[in-house]
Amino acid sequence: MTEDLRALLRADLYAERPPPLGDVVGAAIRDGRRLRRKRRLGVFGTFAAMIALAGVGAVVLRDGPVAVRPQAPAALPPQNVPAAPATAPMAALKARTLTVHSGTERADGNRTKATSGAMLVLMLQLLPPGRTSHYGVAADDDLHVQLSLDDGRGPAMIRVAVARNAPVGDKPPGAAFVTISEHSADCRLGTTVDAQWPDGTLVEVDLPACPGRPALTPDEAVRLAADPRWGVTMAEDLVAEGTQRFPAVPVLG
Repeated sequence: MTEDLRALLRADLYAERPPPLGDVVGAAIRDGRRLRRKRRLGVFGTFAAMIALAGVGAVVLRDGPVAVRPQAPAALPPQNVPAAPATAPMAALKARTLTVHSGTERADGNRTKATSGAMLVLMLQLLPPGRTSHYGVAADDDLHVQLSLDDGRGPAMIRVAVARNAPVGDKPPGAAFVTISEHSADCRLGTTVDAQWPDGTLVEVDLPACPGRPALTPDEAVRLAADPRWGVTMAEDLVAEGTQRFPAVPVLG
């Protein structure tokens, strides 16, 4: 009786058709790719949420064009699983936007009409250590200045311009909306960082990459552009110091 039962069980097992190996392996690889893709996006999201700038405040990445490199096909058994079709790489990251919270809507203290001298003073306070030279200002005291910074790897140019647009009502108080643009096709443009405040203040930092590299990292450029002391009006002490330190600066051509 026992032998007969075992024989029946063996017959039932032999009658079951085994699943195709290719389907099993293919499903496993597809599941693995799906998990890797979710894990990669999760890591990117965690990294974005952790970005912060020293001395500026919290930084929150907004939606923008972000390139994610496709996962390379896994090694497949040649006899069972067909090769995955080739996937063209996505376009490189060109621009990103973020919001910088300064903790204050504008800098405290009495403010007066901004000058190019005050802008140069504030630039020197915000830049990383290095030797500065080649100061320049726009004609008619337009709020556009430049200087060269050498951090030991050679001089590189930094330009800052300030203007005032119409107020932006949908921005949170005390936050600057920042856009970082990289012009890889033209080294004369290099990297541009724009910071716009709710009151309409717009600060633009230009970092040419010719002949070698930009003078600042993206984080350093954001810290420079998003300081709340910029504006068409600036603190009286900055204006007074600018008049004293930069009474005559070459005018940009």
